[in-house]
Amino acid sequence: MNKDIFLLFNYKTSKDYEKLFELLKTNKIVCLINHHIEIEDKNVKIQQLCTNFSLNDDKEIMIGIEGKVIIFAHETKDLTMKELFLSLCKEKDLEYIEPNI
Repeated sequence: MNKDIFLLFNYKTSKDYEKLFELLKTNKIVCLINHHIEIEDKNVKIQQLCTNFSLNDDKEIMIGIEGKVIIFAHETKDLTMKELFLSLCKEKDLEYIEPNI
C-alpha cells in the first residue's frame, strides 16, 4: 500500500515564506508540496501533505514527506539559514495552510 497522501482539494494556501519561517518555530503548520503532472494532455497540480518537520536550535530546518527530506536549510558560508530556506521553498513550490491563530 502506498503511504503517500495526495490531496486534490482547493484550500486557501499561502506562499509567504517569511511568515512560514516564523510559523515553523511553533511547529503548528500544514505544508503541501506541489507536483505538476500531465493527465490527458493537461497539466494537473497534485498537492502532497508534508508530514515531517524539524527546527533544530535555530540552526537548521527540515521539511519532509514520509521520512524523505524535501527541504533542508542550514547556515552556509554564503547564505543564512533563513535565506536558504526561502530559496528552497520557492524552488520546491511549497505552500502552506495558514492557521487560525
